[in-house]
Amino acid sequence: MVISVDLSVIYILICFLLIFWVARKTLFVPLDRILDERRAAIESARELVRSSSERIELSLKEYEARINEARGKGSQIRKGYKDEGLRHERTLLDEAREKAAGRNEHAAEELRGQMTGARRTLGEQAGELAELIAQTVVGGKGAR
Repeated sequence: MVISVDLSVIYILICFLLIFWVARKTLFVPLDRILDERRAAIESARELVRSSSERIELSLKEYEARINEARGKGSQIRKGYKDEGLRHERTLLDEAREKAAGRNEHAAEELRGQMTGARRTLGEQAGELAELIAQTVVGGKGAR
């Protein structure tokens, strides 16, 4: 079998190589450069995101620690105020109880004095009333 090569095949091969070379210089090389730059930019952005995420995580942990610390301090302060308020409440209640006890004692003494006076007056009036009843029943001189 004999292969005969026609001259047009050589021209087509030369045109193909020429078009390939021109396309490579004007299309493929710049396109590869643009794609490489894009890959580099994407990788740079990913690295920036990665480092930013790490910094954000560290900051978040630091803020959470500070918030927990502040909560603890706030809880201690709140407990201190509560304890102080309870002590003050106890003091006020004790003072009020003492005043009430003093007033109750004073009122009791006053009532005892009034009862003694009322008994004395009642005793006197009872004697007078008994005398008046006796005179009225007997028909004595006080009936008029």
